[in-house]
Amino acid sequence: MGKKNSLITRVQQQNRSTYFNGCPCHIVHNTSAAAASVFSCTTGFEVEDMMVDLYYWFDYSTKRKNKLAEYTDFCDQEYRQIVKHVMAELRKVCHKDPDTICFPEVLLPI
Repeated sequence: MGKKNSLITRVQQQNRSTYFNGCPCHIVHNTSAAAASVFSCTTGFEVEDMMVDLYYWFDYSTKRKNKLAEYTDFCDQEYRQIVKHVMAELRKVCHKDPDTICFPEVLLPI
């Protein structure tokens, strides 16, 4: 957050008792990332590995996919396509070039 000429500093000049805690989305993301890291160090269980296993568990069975779709309908949720796990190296490429749509098998320029 800006320290010299931001909205926060201007408000605090008017009222010193005002408290700003930052973006809630970033706070939740950072907290969950730290918790996942500690969890994996403590238990030796990688959440990312479980997600890969879940993908393949649903991927190999049309019946399981249909059951998942039924369950999401029952819960009044929208069924979404299960996305395949993307390797860390591919993620780095995607973040460097924002004009590229990244898929596990291919990179498609927009």
